[in-house]
Amino acid sequence: VEPAPGVLTLRELASRYVDYLQQRATTGKPKPITPRTLHDYVKIVRAFGKAVGGDTPAAKVGPPEFAAFARSIGHLAPSAFGAIVGKVRAWWNWAVDAELIDRVRFGPDFRVPPAAELRDSRIARRRRFTPAEVARLYESADATIKPMIGLGICGALNNSEVGWLERECVDLASGVLDFRRRKRGKVRRVVPLPPDVVAALAAYARPDPIDPAHAGLFFVSPAGHPYNRQRDTADGGHTDKVGLDFARHMRRAGLKVAGAGDGRSFAGLRTTFANLAPGGYREEVEIITGHARGTVLLDHYLEDVGLARLVHVVDHVWGQVSQWFSREWHGPVPVPARSRWPG
Repeated sequence: VEPAPGVLTLRELASRYVDYLQQRATTGKPKPITPRTLHDYVKIVRAFGKAVGGDTPAAKVGPPEFAAFARSIGHLAPSAFGAIVGKVRAWWNWAVDAELIDRVRFGPDFRVPPAAELRDSRIARRRRFTPAEVARLYESADATIKPMIGLGICGALNNSEVGWLERECVDLASGVLDFRRRKRGKVRRVVPLPPDVVAALAAYARPDPIDPAHAGLFFVSPAGHPYNRQRDTADGGHTDKVGLDFARHMRRAGLKVAGAGDGRSFAGLRTTFANLAPGGYREEVEIITGHARGTVLLDHYLEDVGLARLVHVVDHVWGQVSQWFSREWHGPVPVPARSRWPG
């Protein structure tokens, strides 16, 4: 049935919302969003339109339509379900604020799951690795994925942080990683790396990047692209090659990637670091993970205390992993004593 002339359809409402999101991604106004967030929103808006019907009058969408869409995504984990519901609700609340529709009624079935359900879901999900599993992954890795695993378990770096790691942040001579976490631009993050990981970083042979703008990246894919990038396709999309390569490596190493009770990924190395870190070193763990406040106090801490306590945390974690190695590793890059912040 063709919509009546002048009636705002769901397809038209979706188009206007996507235009609004693209403006935010391009100009940063009224509030910036990343290209990846834009892509996520577009996927969800399209899925909702497909489930409800693009020719449906926007003013007619109500509890029955929202409940039907909720059932279509009911198989997802509570956290994923809640994220989608939140984005759809944001879309329709925007439509009301923009005076494109008079009101919106979501009904009782289209709500973000309770906090307790989300918490229980996260607790039940297995994310971390055992020290023996990390050792198995590290020893069996090639010259590219090996240093990435080392950074994940010793420095708590996630996929994006590895993919966008800059060469100037890696001091192989002193064995120290020093950068401000991309998600928290004002936070200084310092990681004294074990000789094994420094050796793996030094052994990595980086291909030449296709785009000179990426010349500062430490890791570049064999095709010459960043490991985390926006794809040049009609619908955009985000490529996380760190995650994809790590998943393939997990399969090669005999560890499950997907299956009952096992949804682990590269980000699980960050969780594992937090679990293996020694007690009584909360401030040092925060400095390594990028959760410490980027203030003068942090710089004074590094100058006055040096790296000794940070070294202890990393060595404590790495010691639990390296004891499972089938052979000793002797890195070719000598690392000097790290009792104080270099320079």
